[in-house]
Amino acid sequence: MMSKQEQLTEHFLTLSDSVTSDSPLMASRREEARELLRKKPLPKHGPEHYAHFDLGIFDDTELRHSTVVESDLTPYRLLEDSRLLCSEGAEIEGCFVGPLSRFAELYPEPAKLFGTQRDLRERAVPSLTDLLAEEAMVLYVEPRRRVEVPLELIYLLGRGLSARHLLIICDEESRVTMMQSHRNLPEEGAAALITTEIYVRDRADLHLYDYIEQTHGTRLLHNVHARIGEDARMTLTEIVSHPERTRINLFIDLAGKHADLQMDGLAILRDDNLCDIWSNIFHSETDGHTDELFKYTLSDHSVGSFSGMIYVEPGAIRTDADQHNRNLLLSKEAKMYSKPQLEIYADDVKCAHGLATGLLDEAALFYMEQRGIPEDEAHDMLTSAFVHDVLVRIPDEQLREVLTAKVDARLQRRK
Repeated sequence: MMSKQEQLTEHFLTLSDSVTSDSPLMASRREEARELLRKKPLPKHGPEHYAHFDLGIFDDTELRHSTVVESDLTPYRLLEDSRLLCSEGAEIEGCFVGPLSRFAELYPEPAKLFGTQRDLRERAVPSLTDLLAEEAMVLYVEPRRRVEVPLELIYLLGRGLSARHLLIICDEESRVTMMQSHRNLPEEGAAALITTEIYVRDRADLHLYDYIEQTHGTRLLHNVHARIGEDARMTLTEIVSHPERTRINLFIDLAGKHADLQMDGLAILRDDNLCDIWSNIFHSETDGHTDELFKYTLSDHSVGSFSGMIYVEPGAIRTDADQHNRNLLLSKEAKMYSKPQLEIYADDVKCAHGLATGLLDEAALFYMEQRGIPEDEAHDMLTSAFVHDVLVRIPDEQLREVLTAKVDARLQRRK
């Protein structure tokens, strides 16, 4: 008799029988994923890294195509026809957005990066996306090109299982700011397997913001794999709002000297929401810098989990890394599980990690109510203040205002 993991693997393999692709790179990656899944089982629900999120929630899904829609963020927009346009209709010079098959024709050398990161190729869970995705989407910024206005890509999730792979390459000395938004259509039963594969090449600068806004019982598994080159910088912010069941796996490799990472996260949970984040940061070269901050607010019977590891590999001297997780419990029934960790195998480093979980300050609530502020408004103000230091770290003013408004709306206490 097959185990639950074997049955789930067979379910995904059966779904993949109907997937076709015009991209040789995608077809090759799908075969690699199929072979890996036949050899390496999916993780069980229960052991440390999957103690809260159960992959079995995908066992009743049927495959559907993911939808890309026009962005509301102006003046630049990503459109369904895969061209990158501004509001006047002009394309952005030196920036490619489109399918992997077309990208490989136009840029054969950078296209060879697709699927080469170790944790992407050797782990069973990220392979699920490439098993089921028909094509990968690519955002490529040519060397020394600087896209000064933020871009946005919106994905709508509807009934059934969507699988998509986004490849982002910031070539040498380039710069771009981008937001990915994941939203629901007004229907039940949405599920998604998402992989974001990132290359920030030498002296490049990438600012990436993921905004996940979920309703209607959505199940989502997001894998982020990034490699940061020499003197390169990446800012990555994950914002998750009211997720039914969400798992985010983060694998970030600071592979070049003086690589710099700022990684932030914010999860807003209520009802019986579950958000499980597993963060892995690898310092493999000298003089790397990491500043990591994740915050959760938890209401009702929601459950949050954060497991973070910073690895400082042998020889990665003068690493400077900080990891912090802070959580606000807004009900007695909410639960938060946290495990920030460091593994250091090099001398002459500066590393720290911290954890704090608590309740709203009753004295502050009383003080505000005594001055005429209604209880619900005081509650919302203090909660907003708690998450503010994640949002204030967003350097782009337009994006900061957009995301702050979205977060404040989702934080409002239900009357």
